Amino acid sequence: MKKPCDTSLPEQRPEPLVFYVDECLGKGVGLALRNAGEEVRFYGEEIARGALDPDWLPTLGKKKWICLTKDKKIRLHAAERSALLKAVSRRSS
Repeated sequence: MKKPCDTSLPEQRPEPLVFYVDECLGKGVGLALRNAGEEVRFYGEEIARGALDPDWLPTLGKKKWICLTKDKKIRLHAAERSALLKAVSRRSS
């Protein structure tokens, strides 16, 4: 029996990466990524400016977006840490 050629199999493309730039980071990094051809969403576009982390982090997890932030204290607040861990677990599933 002849083995099928790899080119005849349906193409399995990975899910495209989408980067979300947190409000505290500013737009510089996101603009650089966008200029490099990456898909980037900024605060205020799909998530309201000033939204609390526990409110928007689950949204990122559901959408499987990658969050870019410089919020060093996110790990110290229980509600934010919980939301972040839930978002990460959704991203990897």
